[in-house]
Amino acid sequence: MATGALDRPLDNTMLYWLTSTATSSARLYADSEWYGSDPDVWGRRVDVPTGIAHYPFEKTRAPRRWSEIQRNVAYWAELPRGGHFAAFEQPDLFTTDLRNFARVLASR
Repeated sequence: MATGALDRPLDNTMLYWLTSTATSSARLYADSEWYGSDPDVWGRRVDVPTGIAHYPFEKTRAPRRWSEIQRNVAYWAELPRGGHFAAFEQPDLFTTDLRNFARVLASR
């Protein structure tokens, strides 16, 4: 592996380390493991305005109809490229999408 190839993963790791956000970023994974599919935990509706971006190579992709039952979907986007680490894989697409979601929230 060339030295330059290590820069991006190290940058990403350092961002979590220096901002002390590694724990909160992993919380969904830990909660999913701990609670499994408990309907008392996951069956509650999220009323906070939510933005959902579907990337074609994401591991899980819920249908829009199901997402709207579970959440207050204020913004929905189907993106042409990217996967689970979209901000890392497709930074321009991710940034544009995030700005579009912010515009929707600002107009509410």
